[in-house]
Amino acid sequence: MRSFAVPVVLAATVLLAAPSARAGDCHVEVGPDDRVTKGETLVIHSGERVENAVSLHGDLVVEGGAVVEKAVAVGGSVTLRSGAEVKHDAVSVGGDVVVETGARVGKDAVSLGGQVREAKGARIRGSVVGLALQGGKSSLAKEILKGIADLDGCSVIQKGATGG
Repeated sequence: MRSFAVPVVLAATVLLAAPSARAGDCHVEVGPDDRVTKGETLVIHSGERVENAVSLHGDLVVEGGAVVEKAVAVGGSVTLRSGAEVKHDAVSVGGDVVVETGARVGKDAVSLGGQVREAKGARIRGSVVGLALQGGKSSLAKEILKGIADLDGCSVIQKGATGG
């Protein structure tokens, strides 16, 4: 089993120390097979196949029968319903990763600022990493969310099928 302690702590440090994103400074490029939302729940429905599913300041839900290559929620949780499949990693920054009975993650399930909740009968082939720290009235999740509060200023740029 691989150790994620150093990379996870390093990622948290970078996120917390990074300057706030201002409109025009933050661009998220998405391909024709990607789905991205800002400030709302992103739902990948049964029968859909998505390369990268990314939710900024919202939850990501992958329903049963849907297939996603990579699932990421920043400022929200990732939930894989029974029968859902993430072929690579399921990652949440500032929320939980929930893998219901019969759902599958092909590689790692990682929660920075929350926990990974794996139901009996769920399958995660790689590492399971949940890092949630509490200190006084603050928590890692609250500090991460403060550090990424300006994600709503990010613009989403759709790349065409030819990469342009």
